[in-house]
Amino acid sequence: MISIGRMFAIGLVFMLGTAGWMILGTASDERSMATRYDLGRSVSALWGQPLTQLPPAITTRRPGAPSRTRVAPSRAKLSADLELQHRRKGLLWFATYAVQFQGRYEITNRGPVRQRYQVSFTLPDRDATYVGVQVRVDDELKDARPRADGTLVVDVIVPPASARTAEFRYQTRGLDEWRYRPGHGRVALPELDVDVQTNFSEVDFPDGGLSPMQNAPLPASDGAAGGGRHLRWHARDLLTSRDIAVRMPQRLNPGPVAARMSYFAPVGLLFFFVALAGITVVRALDIHPVHYLFVTAGFFAFHLLFAYLVDVLPLYGAFAAAAVVSLTLVLAYLRAALGRGFPLAAGGGAQAVYLVLFSWSFFLPGSTGLTVTIGAVATLAVLMALTAKTDWGRVFRPKPAGGGSGVGSNSSAGQAPPRDAEPPLELDVELPDGA
Repeated sequence: MISIGRMFAIGLVFMLGTAGWMILGTASDERSMATRYDLGRSVSALWGQPLTQLPPAITTRRPGAPSRTRVAPSRAKLSADLELQHRRKGLLWFATYAVQFQGRYEITNRGPVRQRYQVSFTLPDRDATYVGVQVRVDDELKDARPRADGTLVVDVIVPPASARTAEFRYQTRGLDEWRYRPGHGRVALPELDVDVQTNFSEVDFPDGGLSPMQNAPLPASDGAAGGGRHLRWHARDLLTSRDIAVRMPQRLNPGPVAARMSYFAPVGLLFFFVALAGITVVRALDIHPVHYLFVTAGFFAFHLLFAYLVDVLPLYGAFAAAAVVSLTLVLAYLRAALGRGFPLAAGGGAQAVYLVLFSWSFFLPGSTGLTVTIGAVATLAVLMALTAKTDWGRVFRPKPAGGGSGVGSNSSAGQAPPRDAEPPLELDVELPDGA
């Protein structure tokens, strides 16, 4: 029989467990944020910032003009090789990459006299370290004049009715994403041709970016293990205000994953409480609120262990170790407390679904909601099948007077005598006649 007092006590246990998980989730979030702030600066110092490459500023002085006029290249052909290498600092993974950039800009003089153009190439991050910086004009290496702001300047003399090419190349390192911005605001380009090769296949594009016209796999020999991608943006008479951008794939960060698991843990515990109540009703087991308290502690042990094991073990190794410990604690305790009448297979299966599987869904972005939905429907179906013929009136019937509230009561009124109690003593006494 289930009393209102016992249900209230179980509710208090659930609220206590929820409070513990909220505290653990907040602590994991704080650890991750502190790590990101402190280590993010050191990673940026080593590997730079997200890079945005701008086109060169091409200017000329027209005869009789009071100031220099900015002109657009008649053709821009660019290439970038992105080599991703994730690096871990503390509880976080950072998507660092090396980039080899080359930009060729064709300058056309349609006038009747030769024209001098000044081409200023701007590096994407003035504080970054660059290797192999070169400026060429028609494949001839030039000694570009560096400015204080980090730009490289070269003069290009173009004969009348002809074109010359200014080329700019370098190697450097960046973080999270790489961009090429065709210009400031909305720009018109006669022709733009951008080739990007990656050593990773999970290519993502930031919101507001210009989608590639070609997205094809690279042969495994040209990219990373499993092949990379070849991305191409090619358009004539282009009018756009969008960037060409590639976002590096992110690895799961242990800290944020542990925090999300902790915040979500009460949902799995609630499902397990419902399944446990169904088992006790079907098997006619007497389970006390204190049993629920220890079960909650066993569930909490999983998230507590996982949150701190990820500091010293790989992500999946920490998950497996925490899951084994929690399953062992809960199932061993329930068997010891409730005896052989408690079905280990049913209890272990419920914990495997509501704790392990629900937590594992956080490793698969976008699948958590679907996993919970399937688990809820499956739980409902099993409980409906098992309890269809249960006499719920008997289950919730109040105990006889003097039987206690059922919560912390030591009274045995209304209950069957213990199985190991001795039978009452029977005396065979002959009474005299007439007694």
